[in-house]
Amino acid sequence: MKPHDKIKNFFGFSRIPFTKTVTGGQLFQSNDLKEACIRLELALETEDVALLTGASGIGKSNVLRYFIESLD
Repeated sequence: MKPHDKIKNFFGFSRIPFTKTVTGGQLFQSNDLKEACIRLELALETEDVALLTGASGIGKSNVLRYFIESLD
């Protein structure tokens, strides 16, 4: 049995939490997430440059994944 399967079985998880493969639908829709996406959308519409900054581990990559998924 794989270590991930052992963890899922022990805690009763349907999936492993806190992975790098979080999809947009699994993210908490905070006001900060929504605002970041609005600003990124504005930059995209105006063909402007955007810079997404924040402390390490704050969720910049998740914001970008969510934004990219919302474009489809």
